[in-house]
Amino acid sequence: MWRLVADFMNDLGMLMDLLSPLFPSSLIIIMCLGSLSRSFTGVASGATRAALTQHFALANNAADISAKEGSQETLATMSGMGLGMLLAHVTRGHDLVVWVSFLSLTIFHMYANYKAVQSLSLSTLNYERTSILLQYFMEHGEVLTPEQVSKQEHILPFWSSWRKLLRVKLPHELVHLGAKASMLAHSDMLLIAKTRSYYTN
Repeated sequence: MWRLVADFMNDLGMLMDLLSPLFPSSLIIIMCLGSLSRSFTGVASGATRAALTQHFALANNAADISAKEGSQETLATMSGMGLGMLLAHVTRGHDLVVWVSFLSLTIFHMYANYKAVQSLSLSTLNYERTSILLQYFMEHGEVLTPEQVSKQEHILPFWSSWRKLLRVKLPHELVHLGAKASMLAHSDMLLIAKTRSYYTN
């Protein structure tokens, strides 16, 4: 999810850079907001890069994966810079073509990143994956594989925001690790009683 947010903020920063000449009176403010947006991108992408590197390091070769990722990123950046300079030269003086090119490439960029994140099957647990596993186990008594969990996981951040607004509790929020029975609410005790069959041999 945060990988997509980082890419979106980066694209938003570039959009502000393009918009800034259209509003001379607010030029400084718009450019500062664009820089702030790209700064957020650096923080979010750095955090997600570490998690993804660990996921791909199946042979405990995180350093090797990181080095290869850096090399590919450098090659992609330089290729994109060359194509960008060529496109800027071709579209010089044609504002409409510039905007159409920018918006088209931005939409394609976000779509490609969405499909890339969607193809991942992470084996580590976060809140939503834990809830999916618990819910399925409670209903069917089976443990899902990482591939099955990834198909049910929400990639876009909107689900999390709506869930908080609607006050919907996920299964992982009903789990209290290391809690004393005397500290549990009556509703929690009833829930444990209903699910006691899962804890018997």
